[in-house]
Amino acid sequence: MALSIKDKSVLVTGGCRGIGYSCVHQLLLKGAKIVAILDMDSVCGEKAIQKFNTEFGRNCTIFFSTNVSKAEEFESNFKKAVEKMGGLDILINNAGIANERNWDMMININIKALIQGTFMAIDVMGKHKGGKGGTIINMSSISAFGAYVKIPVYAATKHAVIGFTRAIALNYETTGVAIKAMCPGATDTSIISNTEYSNLVSQEEASSFAAKMPRQRTEVVGKETIRLIEEATNGAIWINTLETSTLSLNIPDYTTYGTPV
Repeated sequence: MALSIKDKSVLVTGGCRGIGYSCVHQLLLKGAKIVAILDMDSVCGEKAIQKFNTEFGRNCTIFFSTNVSKAEEFESNFKKAVEKMGGLDILINNAGIANERNWDMMININIKALIQGTFMAIDVMGKHKGGKGGTIINMSSISAFGAYVKIPVYAATKHAVIGFTRAIALNYETTGVAIKAMCPGATDTSIISNTEYSNLVSQEEASSFAAKMPRQRTEVVGKETIRLIEEATNGAIWINTLETSTLSLNIPDYTTYGTPV
């Protein structure tokens, strides 16, 4: 499934810093026509588009201050961005937080907003709605594939992203919208440094563990996310960590690995 990013219109949530910022940078390097950034931090967002527009040309990026956990605000700014860009070809659902103390908000951002963004993008890009098809990337995490005692709700949201992505991707024949997931390992972003851990574990131990954790650069994840857009088939789930090269994950059917009891 070869896809050229050149001249495409793209929307990235949480795109003013970290992995989202690196994705925007890589998209522009690949010749994207315009990238809309939806992020809650207006100061960071304005700085980001000023930098991008200076490097890549005037109006190559636009910014909308958006709290994606507020459904009406997200929908309104999503529509404004698509109208301003004249359409949509690619969505990267990247916005996320790691806050076990405010797990309700984390669920709203990490999974509910991601689902909302996916459905809004399908409504715009879907061939069954008169669109021309497109691509959606859902940002998950390596924590989707393990038991993480220090961040159980965060891990649960990332498990949910994988389940949702695998299921919604099965509509490709109808929608023409390819849906894929990227699962980074520990990455040097503010999410790790600002993580609020579960009250059920020692905060000192959790913080010490995180401080010693080897982290990959956001630029690496950005480049691999672009490769996921360009090269991977619909429904692909890629894992990108510091320890290994990027892996394409094949999740087996439960009947092939269950143990009789």
